[in-house]
Amino acid sequence: MKVLVTTHPFTVPVDGFNNVTYNTKKMKYTQREILSLLKKVNPEIIIAGTENYGKQELDLCSNLKLISRVGIGVSSINLQECKKRNIKVYNTPDAPTNAVAELTIAFILSALRLHNQKIWKKSLGRELSECVIGIVGYGRIGKKVEKHLKSFSPKGVLVNDIEIEDTTTLEEIYRESDIITFHVPKLSKQIEKSDFSQMKEDVILVNTSRGEIFNEKDLYKWLVQNNNAIAALDVFENEPYDWNSGLSILKNVIMTPHIGSYTKKARHKMETEAIKNIQNA
Repeated sequence: MKVLVTTHPFTVPVDGFNNVTYNTKKMKYTQREILSLLKKVNPEIIIAGTENYGKQELDLCSNLKLISRVGIGVSSINLQECKKRNIKVYNTPDAPTNAVAELTIAFILSALRLHNQKIWKKSLGRELSECVIGIVGYGRIGKKVEKHLKSFSPKGVLVNDIEIEDTTTLEEIYRESDIITFHVPKLSKQIEKSDFSQMKEDVILVNTSRGEIFNEKDLYKWLVQNNNAIAALDVFENEPYDWNSGLSILKNVIMTPHIGSYTKKARHKMETEAIKNIQNA
């Protein structure tokens, strides 16, 4: 069977298959490159990264039987089209949990003591014990974040999740939280100007889930006007993000290039789970 591995890095051997095409670019393919690759290889199995698989892409894969996504989110895959074509779709939801949760904690601690000036000038920070933390999304990662936070004895923790019956509303979290961290695949609408206006002027926003949940233009304008607020971001609406413009030039923004799951341990587990998805299908 023809196996196409589009994600990079991928170091775990894909055993049991003698026709495997790996990512030779050694970085994320553009969508144009994906289209060209699909046309050339016409794979039966794809071990995928975050690239899109919609009707246009699937039309080039007449023999495709399975997509195994290395990671949690499958929003980049048209599941309805896959269902029509009897293409099975799997992900690796357990593997990245701890790595993403740890990056979230690192963001929170960094933001509480943010010092972006290249001069010897002290600035007063805050401690977690004086903060109310809002967690939006209470799945694997949200729960792990809360578990890590307990050792810091925060002032309070508020949780919003559509699966919880008596959940805290988003409006309450916006109003009452000193720190808001997001762990959702999507929201009913983007977080925009009207939402930011409800938040505390020195709120810390953390996003290690999906870039699309923020309206980045509104976020940028709001952070410019409210320089006491801080955003710590690992994900963006369009990636790779231009590191020399927009949010990246603001002193009250901490940015990383989508590295939430990018630890040796998590990456190995994700790749291993992606292969097991194929073997067990």
